Amino acid sequence: MAAVPTEQVTINLKSAGGNVIGARLVRYGDRFGKDYQYTHDSAVPVIEFRMGGSSPRCPFLGAFMPSLFQNISMEIRFSPDGSLKNALPLDETERLFRWLSQNDVIDGGDDLI
Repeated sequence: MAAVPTEQVTINLKSAGGNVIGARLVRYGDRFGKDYQYTHDSAVPVIEFRMGGSSPRCPFLGAFMPSLFQNISMEIRFSPDGSLKNALPLDETERLFRWLSQNDVIDGGDDLI
């Protein structure tokens, strides 16, 4: 019996260098990572980032636990691979935080209202 894929929850962001960065919520049982080599085995979702969109064919940039986003400020330009060219401008960082909050991945608190 084939595994039933879960609904994909994604957002496309634009980096400071003009690159499209795709973010995807990875839930329990979803495949992720370079060449989809990992299967997520936790009830806590992971946020995966890929260059050019969220398709498995897009180059993998990184995957992060939600706690990272609970502990950084929206006033910091987040970069999924640590490079300046892929750092998100502040307005895109805010969009990422709002998306995470709307999908109940992080607590948006008063800052996102």
